[in-house]
Amino acid sequence: MAKKIILCCLFVLSINSAFSVSIITDLDDTLKITNVANKPEAVWNALFNKKAFWGMPQLMQWLQPVELYIVSASPKLLNQRIEKFLDHNQLQVRQVYTRELSEMGEKEQYKLASIRNILRQSDESFILIGDNVQIDERVYQRIKKEFPTRILAIYTHRINADIAIEEIAFSSAFDIAVQEYKQQRLSWFEIMEIAKSFLLSADLATTFPRFKFCPQENIFEVQLPWTVQQTALQVYKKINRYCRTR
Repeated sequence: MAKKIILCCLFVLSINSAFSVSIITDLDDTLKITNVANKPEAVWNALFNKKAFWGMPQLMQWLQPVELYIVSASPKLLNQRIEKFLDHNQLQVRQVYTRELSEMGEKEQYKLASIRNILRQSDESFILIGDNVQIDERVYQRIKKEFPTRILAIYTHRINADIAIEEIAFSSAFDIAVQEYKQQRLSWFEIMEIAKSFLLSADLATTFPRFKFCPQENIFEVQLPWTVQQTALQVYKKINRYCRTR
């Protein structure tokens, strides 16, 4: 009887073991499908597109951040469009930072100042999420040097295959989920649910739009418990098959 009670307690803990962190994320080509490198397409997407990379809004819900902040280099005149994107994708955000017209020539300094402001007004630890299209990695690495004990991880969305990534690269939301499970900030139950969603319902056309890097080979090397490892391998096989025929 005692053993059954202990097992039940462990199971409950495994379901509710999400680690308490906050998240600061970029918007375009990190959460939202924008294609910043293609200016005409980027403008159209900024104004009319409400599509997120599949899995990213769901991941934000699974990670259950204490607070979710978006620091975007978009001008404030797009705030209403951004709100529509957030509502459409059911993203609950504490604050969205966008640029004043007077800051339009100072993208890196604007992002640094915005993120510093968030960290100075909070005692939380943070995960930083960006992409490798423009300046996110450089900004995040500088922030990590300034707040070394506050930054738990930096994840960089691999959009451009030709640009090297120094921090943890991800091609899909599942890559982040694997790393967060490895760091014990996601439970066994949560990583398996995320894997199931990828295997059963992932829209890989919005996970890997045409302009984005799409991995054709299985590069999964993270050592995980057997059940998680085998399930993750099935997710990556599905991704690789899609990318080879895209």
